[in-house]
Amino acid sequence: MAALPVATVNALARHALQRGRASNGAGMLNRSEKCSASASETRGPLWFASVSERALGRANTIVPALLPDGRREGREWVARNPRRADRSLGSFKVNLATGRWSDFATGDKGGDLISLAAYVAGCSQSDAAAGLADALGLAVQP
Repeated sequence: MAALPVATVNALARHALQRGRASNGAGMLNRSEKCSASASETRGPLWFASVSERALGRANTIVPALLPDGRREGREWVARNPRRADRSLGSFKVNLATGRWSDFATGDKGGDLISLAAYVAGCSQSDAAAGLADALGLAVQP
């Protein structure tokens, strides 16, 4: 699992593409795409909690992989928001201890690394959880 950072981003893109969604060429999904509800209906809260917990344990490698233009400041990763034309570091932060993240300039925020991965990749939280599970070597539920 040494290649986790690259595997994380690739797994997110791969799972999104396997669900039949078009990529914009950078491994990111188009923001306007609708996500299938059937995938989230087959994955239970315990599975999501397990993926979230394992991802948080690897936050020091997952977060820099998702937000490579950032830097660590204490317990936080400070980066540019990849979803908007953000020119400087400062408003987009991820707490590496809790997984909570926020863009203080736009109000976008989330409570764990699954929601961060979904936000960055432009996919559903279900697809993001499957991508993280794959990258972490966990069983990926249908």
